[in-house]
Amino acid sequence: MPHCLIEASNAVLALIEPAELMQKVHDSIVATGICLPAEVKVRVQLYEHYRVAGEQADFVHVTASLLDGRTALQKKQVSMSVVGALLARLPTVQAISVDVRDMQREVFSNRRSWQEVGI
Repeated sequence: MPHCLIEASNAVLALIEPAELMQKVHDSIVATGICLPAEVKVRVQLYEHYRVAGEQADFVHVTASLLDGRTALQKKQVSMSVVGALLARLPTVQAISVDVRDMQREVFSNRRSWQEVGI
């Protein structure tokens, strides 16, 4: 059930369409085997104003939030898989990074958990 937020400079759109960018991230996470394709949620936030190492340089940063319980190795596999897919498709983008975060199961809620409670 990964939730992935792709943040990128607007200029990246000259290199890749948003739909393809989202698909690359989606597919690279599914390829790790930690989840099913239907469990991955991906969205893009583009930035007009940004600085990378003090200059206006293209970037792509992905924050992947996973329900806790995954091992450090599994989380590293997710980050490396996403970085590898993005590097292969966007070799001229110098700033590509991924941050994998845990979501606490005890406090995470969504439509299904709300319906299961029967409120």
